Amino acid sequence: MEMENLDLNIIEGHEWAQELRKSLHDITDRGFLNWCQIVLELGENEVELEKWIGIFKGQIEERFKELWVDVMDMKAKVIDSITELLQTTQNYARELGSGENLLDINPDDKYYRVQKDLLKRAERLEKIVQERRQTLNELLEKQTALCTLLEKPPISLQTSPLPSNDNIEKLQQYIDDLEQEKFNREECYIQLKQSIIEMSKQLDMVPKSDFERNILSDNKTNFDISKSNMAHLQKYHDNMDKQLKSMREEIDQLRKTVDDLWTILEESITERDSFHDRNPGYSISTLKALRDEVKRCENLKKANIKVFVEKLRTELHSLWKMCYHLNQEDLSDFPWFTSDFYTEDLLHYHEIEINKWRSFYCQNEELIKLFAEHEKLWNNLLQMENKDNDGLNRYKNRGGQLLREEKERNKLSKKIPQIEEKLRSLAFDYEEYHGSSFQIFGTPILEYIDNLHLQRDQNRKIKLSAKKQKLQDVTPAKSCLSLFPSSSRLVTPGTGGSTIKRKLIKPQTTSKKARIDTPKQCGKIHFFMYFNLYF
Repeated sequence: MEMENLDLNIIEGHEWAQELRKSLHDITDRGFLNWCQIVLELGENEVELEKWIGIFKGQIEERFKELWVDVMDMKAKVIDSITELLQTTQNYARELGSGENLLDINPDDKYYRVQKDLLKRAERLEKIVQERRQTLNELLEKQTALCTLLEKPPISLQTSPLPSNDNIEKLQQYIDDLEQEKFNREECYIQLKQSIIEMSKQLDMVPKSDFERNILSDNKTNFDISKSNMAHLQKYHDNMDKQLKSMREEIDQLRKTVDDLWTILEESITERDSFHDRNPGYSISTLKALRDEVKRCENLKKANIKVFVEKLRTELHSLWKMCYHLNQEDLSDFPWFTSDFYTEDLLHYHEIEINKWRSFYCQNEELIKLFAEHEKLWNNLLQMENKDNDGLNRYKNRGGQLLREEKERNKLSKKIPQIEEKLRSLAFDYEEYHGSSFQIFGTPILEYIDNLHLQRDQNRKIKLSAKKQKLQDVTPAKSCLSLFPSSSRLVTPGTGGSTIKRKLIKPQTTSKKARIDTPKQCGKIHFFMYFNLYF
């Protein structure tokens, strides 16, 4: 490859080239002149001179060619670098899943400038790739560890090309969720462990397996919080909790049984308190002590069956009365109540019956208490009506008694229907649930209430009829004579109407004559008496 013949115009405007050309001229002229001086001193031998001129020109030309070749090699290297940088930039762009815009590179621009631009692009993309790959590797490593620990499926992501930022953010969110679940499981493990340790102390439980020993130990050992292990731990906790609840229920039941037995046995309060102080709370030792105490009391009860049966009968009769079950004469529903053959079976039957009616009262306490309130108000109403039927009470109105009674009567007339409405609703609920009606002394409660109203109406009619009959037997004349006896004659008791006359003191006469009640006026009085008796 030969050098081209170029025009000086190519360096026009490039000061460094023009300065170099000037310097080369000076160097060439100095070298040329010094060379010529020596040649001239040697003499102008045409043969030698021609040879020396050829050597001089060849050396100069060869030197310039070497310099030109060096520059051409440098150019080729720059072009190769540009090509390599272009490829690298494109590779990084593909790795990132995005296209790098290369259209803004001017192909006519200087090679070094293009090389510098591409180098910056490549370095920038390389940094992004390295950071993303490092982040991805760290996340994948975390995910692997967490998924293995928690027995969760991992998110699968390709490593080449690298996932997008959105996918990496999703992976990060998934890892955050896994870490939160890990934290939750660790917290759950700590809570379950503490609860299990506390329950094991109450149950006096001894660990039987390595798993149980690990849980019940005070050492902070590493526990694999995998899904299966946590399920096993939860099951172990639930079983222990079930045992503890069962023990608590049995202790509560035994305490109630012991209290009932103590009541029957008339155990002293001091002994009861002493036993409770020795056996507090809920523990295996307390359970054992209660079982032993129940056994002791049962043995004492068996030794005094008759006494205890009579006490149970008293309690049972009280329960029947509270539940409005039986009249005192009607004991057919429980024939053992009157049995005099005192055995353990008889005692047991009474205990069953008492528990049955205790449960009945607790289940229907609202209905029973509401009916008791109705019964009380109803009796108050009947008492007030009986007072009203006494005619003398109509004239005893000292201190506003009639007004107070009227207010109380109005209050009862409003409240009783409200209670009956609630009773009706509760009775319907009871019948719907049990399939039978709630009984009051063997009569359905609604029918019983209706009978109360019917009986009240009948009694009122009977009393009203009796009043009318009584008024018919009293004549107006007799009424007048009884209310206004004659004042012209005084009859001394025991004389049988003697004819002895007594001089009466005459009142001073006035312009007005004294008014004497006539039969007409007596008729008015008789009317008011009838009105008061009727109302």
